[in-house]
Amino acid sequence: RILGRIEAHEPWLPGGIREGRIVLGGRSRMRLIVDTGFTGGLALPEHVLGRLRLDEVGAEPYILADGSTMIARVYEGEVVLGGEVYTTEIVSSEGDPLVGMQFIEEVATSLVINPRRRQVVLTTSRERRD
Repeated sequence: RILGRIEAHEPWLPGGIREGRIVLGGRSRMRLIVDTGFTGGLALPEHVLGRLRLDEVGAEPYILADGSTMIARVYEGEVVLGGEVYTTEIVSSEGDPLVGMQFIEEVATSLVINPRRRQVVLTTSRERRD
């Protein structure tokens, strides 16, 4: 399971970059906001994308929270979570790093956002099988 926090009304999970991959969990410095309104995998700013090993797969339109539409470059990249490597869609963004529902649905058995404890807990599919 991955433990995150809620700060400034935003639930986030810790992440970092190791060997060209996003690594979720641990004491990583990057904060990836859990965005249940984002239907993609991950959204990352250009300065983060440049540090990853990615395969560009095209471009897609995305509707933003304010209703505007943007065209984002779409990549396929690897995310390490609980010792497992997952391949997911990663889109370029101009904002904060995001974890979207596509990724959560692919890897998680539960996502708990507990505002009273200011805690986020993502339990992975692998843990369910154990």
